[in-house]
Amino acid sequence: MQLVMIETNGNQNYIFSSPRLRENIGASAQLTWLEDWTQEVLDTTTIPAAVARAFPEGAPDLPWVSRSSGKVIFLADSVDSAREVIGRVTRIAHSRAPGIDVTGVYVEMDSVYVDDEDLRRVHMAANEHALDRPPAGARFSQMPFLVRAQDSSLPAAPPFDKKKVDDEATADLSMAYSLPSRVKRYHAAKARKDLVDRALADHGSLWKEHPYRDNTDQLGELLVRDLRNLEKLFDTDPEFGDDRLSKVAVVHIDGNGVGAIMSHLKEAKQKVPENVFSEATGVSQGDDDALRRFLLQINTRLAGAMETAFYSAWAQVSLWSAKDDELRGRRVEDHGYRAVPVVPVILGGDDATVITEGTYALPFTAAFLEAFEHETAADPLLSELGNRDGHMTAGAGIAVVRHAFPFHIAYDLAETLIKKAKQVGKAADANAYCSTLTFHALFDSTLLDDEALIDSYSSFTERPYRFVTKDHDAPGNMTWHEACRLTALFTGVGKVLPDKSTDPATWRIEYVSDPTQRVPFPKTRAARIRQYMSEAANAPEPAAQPAPEAPVDDDVEKGINKGTAPEKSPGERVKDEWDAILGSSDEDLVALAKALGNPDALFDLLELADLLPVSYLQDQLTSTADIQEAGE
Repeated sequence: MQLVMIETNGNQNYIFSSPRLRENIGASAQLTWLEDWTQEVLDTTTIPAAVARAFPEGAPDLPWVSRSSGKVIFLADSVDSAREVIGRVTRIAHSRAPGIDVTGVYVEMDSVYVDDEDLRRVHMAANEHALDRPPAGARFSQMPFLVRAQDSSLPAAPPFDKKKVDDEATADLSMAYSLPSRVKRYHAAKARKDLVDRALADHGSLWKEHPYRDNTDQLGELLVRDLRNLEKLFDTDPEFGDDRLSKVAVVHIDGNGVGAIMSHLKEAKQKVPENVFSEATGVSQGDDDALRRFLLQINTRLAGAMETAFYSAWAQVSLWSAKDDELRGRRVEDHGYRAVPVVPVILGGDDATVITEGTYALPFTAAFLEAFEHETAADPLLSELGNRDGHMTAGAGIAVVRHAFPFHIAYDLAETLIKKAKQVGKAADANAYCSTLTFHALFDSTLLDDEALIDSYSSFTERPYRFVTKDHDAPGNMTWHEACRLTALFTGVGKVLPDKSTDPATWRIEYVSDPTQRVPFPKTRAARIRQYMSEAANAPEPAAQPAPEAPVDDDVEKGINKGTAPEKSPGERVKDEWDAILGSSDEDLVALAKALGNPDALFDLLELADLLPVSYLQDQLTSTADIQEAGE
């Protein structure tokens, strides 16, 4: 028996090889087709029947071992069968998705039943093969007499054969696109339409609170099936004079501890109670086929949790956007609600990458993480593999950039951010993992070193933020709930109501619906404090004092003799600015400053104030009030 693994490689490079959103969508859809291609080939061979004969009658899902986004593992009855499937699947990939990088390897098993050692060896074979083979780009070598494509350095390809494809976009016919771009663009429209149709058909209940919940056609338009309209939404909105879509974001989310589970399936299997395991897999933990069935169940359930989390967050963003339209006084009766562009680039396994509008990127991510935790807690199997609260967790990095910023650079920044987030979320043992998110708003056109950029302000930021339950809270980075609470105060959307408690963190905060009645923290002063904090963090070390016998500069000596007052340090200036707020005659402003506690959070609050919409802050304040009332 052979264990075969086929996978896609360089997914991010493939997706972001073009700056065009349409091609990003088309490429991401193609990455999900690997399982279908493999199943298509297997259905035309004798492999499923041959493998099934080696197992007890009724064993499910044969010959599959693992099915996840961009990677499949299955059993084959011989070396020839393994080579045949790999060859046919890779040829399908090259013809249907030119430019995609698909490879396959196989190893011989000691038994018909999969174990940890088999999985380790097949992954090792894949790593060795990756070092020996030429890159996928070598298939498209540039030749001097070929016309170069306008979208890349690849050679241009002619339009599709009208006898086979008669619905290629008119605009694409006259453009010198490369072959990979033509195929991506052709499939993008259908991929987006299928995504919206699934949202309405399979997850329609998530939109039950939206004003368009009873009108599927209007809701479908709001979710934007049409790619031309979707691309327009990433530009400014001249109709309303609104420039909020000038900011876009790349959101990258990755599960915590999933790699460890996959690398140590035997140990993970033993964590699951016998009754839960047998109910999920149909066999006992001691069964020879238990590991294969366990892995398949993890793949299926984890992918389902990620998909539901995405649709749930998308629905929440649409609702917040509609509320903000009403709060801004837009002429909804004339123009309808404004859709918010949300585009999943990668969605599968424990990994998700989403492009969305900058103002809703943080709320989207928070909603995604909360929904993911809820879905995994509700699943009997996944909840046993999670933390002590009975759910799995994830880390998220959000890169907010200008609308025309290259997405592949933004993705690299989001990947660096997620590493920072996961360092905090996984700081404790696996039972205490928590979800985390961090962000960076990058509006400079130059980005030389992601790590250096983030480390430059690491000493005076509260990021990454933690998602934790109150019962299990512990000292550490600020929680996301607290960050939203402080942002509501900072912007004046929330008003603090001091009580007899000496702890301002326990004071009530009420939502201020009338913008004219809001008391925000003075932004000019906050910007000065932020500048002083930055100067203090980056100030050079104090110079060593000269020895008594060393010569003293005459000018310096004269200055000292004249009593020149030493200039205040940046830290002292921060204190002066904060004391000025506390000494204000405005009682509401003083209460606000006391509720903020100290100036440490101002560095983050200046950016959060621009990245968190009023509707989201209102929801956060409402949920806090409900919790307080329930506690009382």
